[in-house]
Amino acid sequence: MTIIADGADQVLMRTREQLRLGATQIKVMAGGGVASNYDPLDVSQFTEAEIKAAVDAADNWGTYVAVHAYTQKAITAAVHAGVKCIEHAQLMNAQLTKLVRWYKPYEILRMATSANADLLTLSGKRNPYSEGKLGVIEQEAYADLLLVDESPFKNIKLIEDPEKNFIIIIKDGVIYKNIYS
Repeated sequence: MTIIADGADQVLMRTREQLRLGATQIKVMAGGGVASNYDPLDVSQFTEAEIKAAVDAADNWGTYVAVHAYTQKAITAAVHAGVKCIEHAQLMNAQLTKLVRWYKPYEILRMATSANADLLTLSGKRNPYSEGKLGVIEQEAYADLLLVDESPFKNIKLIEDPEKNFIIIIKDGVIYKNIYS
């Protein structure tokens, strides 16, 4: 499930290897590890050229690269290399609710929810969710749901405190939180 690569040539080789073994997407650990003894949270682990090698190999297979990244430096390198998804990003400069400077609340919520469903379909023929739709609420669709008691379209800051403001949390059809039960 995980492999080590050093340098653009090794990243290219290892990415191709993982795709041949059946990977539907590639995830590169671009910077920082919370549970790692060897990768401090504040470091970048790959150069832009190394990440670009993974992006190019994945693109040749009709799929994409996501990165695990915490710092702005790692995120910037990943974006410049052409990755489709930044995961975690807790130490990045623009937090989700601060995007209201450029986007409407519904656009921000779409980026954080159903746009991610669209992202998974970018793996083309290797899409592991081909038996149902993603990012919609309808029968036979894959869906995770959050319920709040106020409109996040009017108050996007609700998502800043999920413990307080998320009333119901459903993932894969399992209810993880329901303050009404």
